[in-house]
Amino acid sequence: MKTLAQQLHRSNKQQQLFRLMLIGIVMSFVLYGFAIASTTISIADADMNNNEINQLQTEIAELEIKYFEMINDLSIQEAELYGLNEVPEVRYAHINETKSVAYNL
Repeated sequence: MKTLAQQLHRSNKQQQLFRLMLIGIVMSFVLYGFAIASTTISIADADMNNNEINQLQTEIAELEIKYFEMINDLSIQEAELYGLNEVPEVRYAHINETKSVAYNL
């Protein structure tokens, strides 16, 4: 009787160990699947963001071209209508300051 109880106790421990290992393996697969899915989604989001950035850069370049075309077509008379005046003599303010540089040695 004693040996039968010991065998049942041992087999019970083996079953618990087997269940624990099986749960560990299943959890490993679930976590691995989650990691792969999140990495794939992050890569897809980054790719989509890069496409949006490229589209915005293209739009900016087109707007810059349109701006420069408008500036080149603007005459002095039209600019004066909007309150912009050509300055006959340009003067610049100069400040005579001695500049010093500090070095940390």
